[in-house]
Amino acid sequence: MATKQIAWQSDPSQHITATFEGNKAGKVTFTSDVNESIDREQTVTIKTTDGSNKSVTRTIRQSGKREVFNCTDGPFMVTEGTFNVLKPEFASKSQDVVQLNEQGDVVHNP
Repeated sequence: MATKQIAWQSDPSQHITATFEGNKAGKVTFTSDVNESIDREQTVTIKTTDGSNKSVTRTIRQSGKREVFNCTDGPFMVTEGTFNVLKPEFASKSQDVVQLNEQGDVVHNP
């Protein structure tokens, strides 16, 4: 079994791990850590090392925990780029949200 780590272009601190199982013929499995950012994709080309110059190209897609916060006129932008918010399916469902006004009074309590 051979493995190779490939940096995500959108975040070089995170990696795609390609694991090859087999001898000359086999399969490649791609894995990556949880994506805390927005959805991403990257094209990866795997080449043989036996001199036959064969290769296969695959597009790796990974869902993220966040999505771009959109306004009526497009994405909400900050100095670092787009403002990303947690997707609803990852939001905490176990805690109630209490809203306070500027004086600290509770204005909404579920």
